[in-house]
Amino acid sequence: MRTTPTRITNCIDRLLLQEGGSIKDWCRKHGFYEQHLIKIRRGHIEPSGWIMLRIAQAFGRPVDEIFNLMPTDDIWEPKA
Repeated sequence: MRTTPTRITNCIDRLLLQEGGSIKDWCRKHGFYEQHLIKIRRGHIEPSGWIMLRIAQAFGRPVDEIFNLMPTDDIWEPKA
């Protein structure tokens, strides 16, 4: 069985710009580690469901407005 690999993308940069201020201030206000949010924002790590819910709640937006699944060009086949 072949599946299409995906990765999680986000629009955290756009939302942070709309809110103004620094990422450091936003993280302090909402209880996030700055480096963790930066890694999520850049796509270096994929957030857990719980973290996605907390980020969405902090922005006051639905999760699917912030995070999306995008297909990648990588070919991946599960091991039998």
